[in-house]
Amino acid sequence: MNKLLNYILSTVIVLTFFSACTQEEVDVFAPGNDGAYFRPNSNGSMDTTVNFANHLLDETPEVSIPIDVSILGYINGTGTRRAVIKTKPVEGYDMADVAVDELVFEAGEYQKSVNVRVSPPDTMGKVYAVCLYFDSEDPASQLGMGINGRTEFTIYVTESYSRPSNWNSSLSLYLGAWSVEKHKFMVHVLHDDQYTQSSNWGDFSNFNKLAVDSARKYNQAHPDDPLPFAIPFVEYCTYDTPPYYWGPQQEKFFGTYTSQHFVSLAKALNMTTQNEVALVGTNDEAVLAENNRQAVRGMMVQYNEYYSWYYLNATDYEDFINIPVLPNIDYDVVKPKMWSEEPSAEVVRNYYGEYSPEKYRFILRTLSAALGSNFTLARLFPMDIFYDFNGQLNVNWNSKLDGENLMKQYHDIVKAAYDNTPGLGFEIP
Repeated sequence: MNKLLNYILSTVIVLTFFSACTQEEVDVFAPGNDGAYFRPNSNGSMDTTVNFANHLLDETPEVSIPIDVSILGYINGTGTRRAVIKTKPVEGYDMADVAVDELVFEAGEYQKSVNVRVSPPDTMGKVYAVCLYFDSEDPASQLGMGINGRTEFTIYVTESYSRPSNWNSSLSLYLGAWSVEKHKFMVHVLHDDQYTQSSNWGDFSNFNKLAVDSARKYNQAHPDDPLPFAIPFVEYCTYDTPPYYWGPQQEKFFGTYTSQHFVSLAKALNMTTQNEVALVGTNDEAVLAENNRQAVRGMMVQYNEYYSWYYLNATDYEDFINIPVLPNIDYDVVKPKMWSEEPSAEVVRNYYGEYSPEKYRFILRTLSAALGSNFTLARLFPMDIFYDFNGQLNVNWNSKLDGENLMKQYHDIVKAAYDNTPGLGFEIP
């Protein structure tokens, strides 16, 4: 028992001794030296780069960055110490414009961050630089020089962009060709500077619709200074609301507005948000007539594409694209596959004979003059092409249009006009 009491007493005396030692003030790292120095960044270097391309959504034009600073030892007492940081050029670079906040170490502090406000560079794509350094000789400085090699820190400043790797494979279909201006526009439209990282096709469709809507609003508000890039109209997207310029003149020359009709019209005219007003949004009838002529030719090309799909019928053609064929326009026609490929060509020849561009234009002019808006190009040949059970191409009259009677009706109108117009240079049976 006496041994145990002696052990406890000895332990208490030792602990009391060490406790008394810890009350003493002890400088660390470098007693008597309080120089300031920059701490390396995460990769161990004494520099950093600010790319304003990564700060498009910032609320202020300046970018603020923290630079870590330390001193060689604790500052004892209750006072504060001020470090003076100044800037100087970096050889080979134009000088970046920065402002450094005041750096004051409170009593007991030995490391903190100083805020540096970086202004945007004057020239996009160019790299600027500035060197931060401690000026211990400045009368306002209360700290000496720190560790050699860590008394200077370089900031590189640029605004540089590069095309995302996935733009060609997916985003280009929905947003068109990449450009810096378009990328900056999309970041602000979507409020997302990481939008190019998406691989979701549903996102791409939404990107397109928001871009089209925003581009139209901007171009409407700035008719003399529209956006310098184009957003395409995509057949996988739906544009339910007609554009702001769509009115009676557009209905006359380009038909009733539907999203699918508009997208097909855009395909026929190579139309985007950049040129849509010039092509179809004007009230100049000469311009509208010329673009109707181009659009009808584009419709003929698309109808020939549909012919090769086989599962489409005449009414499907109209659902995809239906540009009015007007009587007073001399169309640059495309030979219809309905009139050139079997089995439909034989049926067409029974009504109109051999094909010629002049004959085709005469038929279009005659029917559009006689029937007005009741005539559509898809109904000129009201037949359905399909594969039968033997794997052979076959043709039927379109039942929805009462195809055979419609073909006879159209033929009778054309034949009557032909008989009353001698010297045409072709025959209508």
